[in-house]
Amino acid sequence: MLLSAFKKAYSTFDNFPPFVQAIITVFGLILFGLALGVAASIYASVSDAYATYRANHLAPAEHLQTAHGLCPEFSGGFTCIPPKIDQAIGHLKQVPPNVSEYTQAAKLLSSLESRHDKLGAVRKQQEQERAALIAKQQAERARLMNQSKDESFAQMLRNSNGEAHDSFICSISTENAPIMSFDYGHYWWIDDRRCTAQQEQERRRLEQTERQQRELERKRRDEDAELASYWPTTLRVDTDMDSFWLPSEERTCQTYPDDKGRIVTVACNATGSHRDHNIPVKFWGGVDRNTVSDWKCRRESDEFVCRAMD
Repeated sequence: MLLSAFKKAYSTFDNFPPFVQAIITVFGLILFGLALGVAASIYASVSDAYATYRANHLAPAEHLQTAHGLCPEFSGGFTCIPPKIDQAIGHLKQVPPNVSEYTQAAKLLSSLESRHDKLGAVRKQQEQERAALIAKQQAERARLMNQSKDESFAQMLRNSNGEAHDSFICSISTENAPIMSFDYGHYWWIDDRRCTAQQEQERRRLEQTERQQRELERKRRDEDAELASYWPTTLRVDTDMDSFWLPSEERTCQTYPDDKGRIVTVACNATGSHRDHNIPVKFWGGVDRNTVSDWKCRRESDEFVCRAMD
């Protein structure tokens, strides 16, 4: 009956014009999404209610065991922090005084409450120190941004002479020269080379990042070459390998790519000369590396074969 009703509904839907079908589909998806949202909300509420109910209806031994699980003892102390310590305290408070577990629960509760108070005091002190530091920084920033030009000049001299080590920012003047400021851009002064040094340090950092990126790319290409080494690729390349090589003679060679990254030259002569032989070479390894690579090349019978070294 359900199947026939579904077929009838689908047949009716199929007879509607396309734009009506689109509208019905959109509304159907919206209703489906709302239904999922309601179902998820109901599930979350039921799950929370069940968790609360179970937490309040555990046996005394289970409350004690749960508290130990939340705050295990370690080297004479406890390894729990909020919110676990709050949950453990809640479980211990559920242990009634007329059961055998009460003595142990009361002792653990006293220890956890003491730790809870200490953690609260430490957290409050840290918040106060952080607030005081922020207030101090804001006051100092406001002072610097309202100081006179003479005061700013004196501050610059103290820093340039090494008598102070205030934070600074850098920029470029209208004359395209580096300039520095010790009062958040309130006044600018000619760079005493600290901005130039900072720029140089940033340039080196970027170069190092680029080198690391190139190294990662090289490793990835090498890994691809290792995977590809199960299937050889034969390419016609310019090389200094020739018939004067002895049978099975092997040398370390370098390959050079073209503008598309594929190997076009194999150089085995250290002087870099005589790369004027255009011959087919069999490569065991990736040939699309887009970089200079080291290979072990040898003469095998009547052909030359190169194998990737990395």
